[in-house]
Amino acid sequence: MAPTSKDSISSSMEEKSKNGMATSKPRLLVGCNPLLLQMKTSIRGVMAELKAAANPAKSVISLGTGDLAIYSDYFGKRRAFGDAVAAASAHFDSYLPAFGLPSARRAVAEYITNVVRKCRISRSDPPLKVTESDVFLTVGATQALQTTLTVLASAGGNVLLPRPGFALYDSACKLAGVGCRYYDLLPSRRWEADPSQIRSLADANTLAIVVINPNNPTGAAFSSHHLFQIAEIARDLCIPIIADEVYGGMVFGGGTFVPMASFAHLAPVFTISSLSKRWMVPGWRLGCR
Repeated sequence: MAPTSKDSISSSMEEKSKNGMATSKPRLLVGCNPLLLQMKTSIRGVMAELKAAANPAKSVISLGTGDLAIYSDYFGKRRAFGDAVAAASAHFDSYLPAFGLPSARRAVAEYITNVVRKCRISRSDPPLKVTESDVFLTVGATQALQTTLTVLASAGGNVLLPRPGFALYDSACKLAGVGCRYYDLLPSRRWEADPSQIRSLADANTLAIVVINPNNPTGAAFSSHHLFQIAEIARDLCIPIIADEVYGGMVFGGGTFVPMASFAHLAPVFTISSLSKRWMVPGWRLGCR
């Protein structure tokens, strides 16, 4: 980055004194964004701290690994790799639209539309039709979240977050300059929330409700009734829902995954998804909103 003034240039370079000897001026100190200093350690940072403090007498079983690529037993036939090679050989090397290729966004829109239709709760609800103009391709779901919060952020605003939750959300809110208010996921309710608590946390400055479903870290898949309750709250508060569905469809033991977009007729829904978990390619860093 180029210096912005003559003073900043001279303060970072050696200058000659009148007698020809070199003298050093103090270098400028580069400050840090104070919002960054408020951010909590990421999940990878937490894992690093745990490893650093590990007991050498005991081995540790990690339950925090979200990288399915290291487990070859899950792979099977991964058509995605062949598709990636085909895309690379088709010379998609020029500048692309900032939101992603229209054909790729159209494919995502069709996929989400089909998933929601299969999970349609009531035939009386209007069918959801997602179009390519609704889809934004990002560098991982993390960027999708950061972009969404940046768009929604306003001075004095707050976002309702689940607790326990994913550490990234707290940090992303801090970086966007908005406050965090936490609603509890209750083991007595199969890790669903108390709707009355969510309502009690909201005020005129509440910007959005975050829903992580299937949930990270509890693993719970919320019932359609519970998602409906949250959608009603968002409708009454006139705020959107940020639906983190990175683990969408990954439900076991007879459970059912219901997309939050099934209730988009009640309140606006920002669905955040990625290839990392569902398609087992975390290294691709591709997400969407």
